[in-house]
Formats: sequence, structure tokens, C-alpha cells
Amino acid sequence: MMARDLPPELLALPAAYSSCVAGAISEEEYVTGLRAAGVTDVEVRGRLVYDAGQIAAYAEAVTDDPGLRNRLNDYVPSLEGKVWSAKVYGRKPA
Repeated sequence: MMARDLPPELLALPAAYSSCVAGAISEEEYVTGLRAAGVTDVEVRGRLVYDAGQIAAYAEAVTDDPGLRNRLNDYVPSLEGKVWSAKVYGRKPA
């Protein structure tokens, strides 16, 4: 899970953090971390950028609390295009 430009209010919600959205880092930070760990030939070969419907379904799945679900759903329109999964390849030299 990768993200960028998330609203500070969303980052403060424990349910958003524990569901990996608020704790996600940007693709650039992820790739930089891999390279810093010694991984070479790092390449992002695929991305699935979540649309509003996918994000709304995700919000439904992370909590049974209707109030919290509504709060999470308030962020859905502003999150479209800012949350994604990626296939990242690299090589760790022996």
C-alpha cells in the first residue's frame, strides 16, 4: 500500500492507520528505502491506483463502527488517485 498527500485528520484515525492507509508511505520513499537497504535494479513494474469505489469498499471493510465508517467515507472523494498498490522488483546482491 502506498499513498501521498493524505489529509492530516485521516492520518490521526487509528482505523485508517491499522488498515495500512494512514501508515502508507509514498512510492518514492519506498523505493529509496529499498535502495538504502542495498537492493539494486529497483523498478516499479505495475500499479493499481484505487478509485473512489474501491476506497469506499475498503473503508466499509476496516470497521464495524458506523460512525467511524462514515468519517472514513467522508475522505473517499479526496483520496481517489492518492492510494495505490504497486509491484516492485529489485535484486539484493549476494
